[in-house]
Amino acid sequence: MPINDLNISNSDIVAGQKVFSSQALARIQEIEDWANDQVADKAMDLDSAQTATAKKTFSAGADMGSQVISHVKDPVADQDAATKKFVSDNTNGPFSPVLYEGQQSVTLPNGMIMKFGKVTNVPTGSYKTITFTDAFPNACISAIANFGERGQSAQDGNDDCGTSSVTASSIRVWSYGISSSIDCYWMALGW
Repeated sequence: MPINDLNISNSDIVAGQKVFSSQALARIQEIEDWANDQVADKAMDLDSAQTATAKKTFSAGADMGSQVISHVKDPVADQDAATKKFVSDNTNGPFSPVLYEGQQSVTLPNGMIMKFGKVTNVPTGSYKTITFTDAFPNACISAIANFGERGQSAQDGNDDCGTSSVTASSIRVWSYGISSSIDCYWMALGW
């Protein structure tokens, strides 16, 4: 119980209660604050090179003040930190195509797979079968085709391409129009 002066009466004192002057109470608070600061400063022991020598658990975010964290070990557990080099060395990124003969394949972040390529000299009124180097694991759900670059192999507005017979392992690319054959670009989507 703090008191403001040294005049203490029996009614001011309750059995078992400690009595402090307001100056003593303020000094005790200063010492307690200093002690808490010392404990917080020592929670991560730093040597003279400012290298952490003890494990620190953060209960809130850590602000590095635009400084870098270096010499991080490669991650082992799911929640370990990873360096830029480790990530670059161990991933192709979400949209890196895998190139295979005449075709490309991209696995999208949601697990869908997109395959695309070009087929040349598709005879008008007929088709060419595109057999995927790697079949879709489950199914091909959509396939489209369009004719090559204007002026390259198709008569503007008179030739076109389409797809049919879509399976997990192949598609047919059709050509129709007035040219004897055309080049077609195709794309297939599956999972």
